[in-house]
Amino acid sequence: MCSIRSLLGLCPGRSCVCSAEKGAVKPMRSWLFAFLSRDWAGLVVAGILALFGAGSFALAGDWTATSGWVMIGAAVVSFSGAARHLICVSRVRQRHPPPGRMVDVGGYRLHVFAEGDSHGRPSIVWFPGAHGGAFALHHLHRRMRTLTRSILVDRPGAMWSDVGPFPIRTAVEADAVLRALDISGEGGPFIFVGHSLGGLLAANVAKRRPDLTAAVVLLDATHPDGIFFGPRLFRARSQSVFRAQQRQMMIRACARLFGLYNRTQAPEAMSGLVAKIYAELGSDVFAAGAVERNSRSLLATISIYDELLPKHLTEVAEETVVYDRDLEGLKVLVVAPRDEGIKESLAAGDAETLKLCRFSVPVRDRYLATSSTSRRIYSPEGTGHNFPYETPELVVEILSELVGAHL
Repeated sequence: MCSIRSLLGLCPGRSCVCSAEKGAVKPMRSWLFAFLSRDWAGLVVAGILALFGAGSFALAGDWTATSGWVMIGAAVVSFSGAARHLICVSRVRQRHPPPGRMVDVGGYRLHVFAEGDSHGRPSIVWFPGAHGGAFALHHLHRRMRTLTRSILVDRPGAMWSDVGPFPIRTAVEADAVLRALDISGEGGPFIFVGHSLGGLLAANVAKRRPDLTAAVVLLDATHPDGIFFGPRLFRARSQSVFRAQQRQMMIRACARLFGLYNRTQAPEAMSGLVAKIYAELGSDVFAAGAVERNSRSLLATISIYDELLPKHLTEVAEETVVYDRDLEGLKVLVVAPRDEGIKESLAAGDAETLKLCRFSVPVRDRYLATSSTSRRIYSPEGTGHNFPYETPELVVEILSELVGAHL
C-alpha cells in the first residue's frame, strides 16, 4: 500500500512502486523514516540546504542569487537547531542512562530492565499503552517486584531501545521481545500484562510462545475489530483521528531534529488523570521520559499506528490479530471498565452513540474468545480506560492472585 500519500502527501496516485511483499509498506517511506529517526539527520538536512544555496550562486541571475542567500540562511538556522538537539540528547543520555541491559536482537537493541526474584513463580512482563516505553507501568512494576520477578521491555524506538527496521509491526515486535527475554537470560513461565495497544502485543507474544506463558492479563486491550468493524461514522472518525495524529507526530518528529520541543498541555478535563499518573510514576521516572525527546519514538508510533487503519490491517491481520482459540489452554484475564455510556445515550436519544456503545462493550470482551479458560474482570465503577493508574491496586490484586496460584 502506498500509505505515504496519506501521511506525507507525496504520492497522490497509484503511480508509486510498492513492495509486493504482504504487509510491506513502500520502501521509500521506510527509508525516509529510518533516516529521520537518526538524531544527526538534522545536520544532513542543513548540509543539503547549504549545498543547494552554494550551487545557486553559480547560476546567473538576481533571483538565483537571492534564493541562494535564503537557502544559506535556512542552512545556518537548521544547523544551529540540529546542533542544539544533539547537545540536548547527549545531556539527557548522561543524566538518564539505561538502567537495564541493552540486548541485541538482530542488528538493533532492546532495553530490558528486570528486578526481583521469582522464587519459582512466574515472572511478569509489562507492555504499556500506545507505543510508549515500559517505564510507563513502573508504578505497577514497583509493587510486584517484591513478590516475583518483574520485567520491563521497551518496544523498538521507545525509551532506551533502538528503533529497529521500518515498518514497525506488532508481529515483528513480539518476536523481538521474545528474543530479548531469551538472550537476557529471563526464563519462563511469564505472565504477560498489556494495557491498551500494549495488550495487543502481549497477546501476540503469548500466541507465539504458549509454552512460556503462565497467563495473559489484558488491561482494556485494543482489539482490531473495534476499529475495522465499528459503525460507519465511528470508523470514519477513527481513521480521521489516526491520520491527524500521524500528521501531527510527523511534524513534531521533524521539529525535534532541529531542537524544537513543543510541550503539549493536557486538556483541562484530563488534568486530574495526568496528575494521578505523575503521582503514581514518581518524579524520577516521569523525568526519565526526556529520553524520548527524539524523532524515533514518534516515528515508531506513526509506523505502528498504520496497523490500526483498515487498509493496512487487511495486509497484516493474519500475523497481528489474535483469533478465537489462538490462546487455547492459557489463562486469559480480560480486565476493562463497565460501559456506562449506554444509559447516557438512551437518555439523550443519541442513536449513533448508542450504536457505538452497544458495539464497543462486546468488542472489549473479544479477547475472551481466544481461550476457553478466559475470565472477565470489571474495573471499579467510575474508572475509565486508564484504570491501571486510577486504581493500580486492582491490577496488583489480580497479579498477586495469579502469582500465588503457582506456589
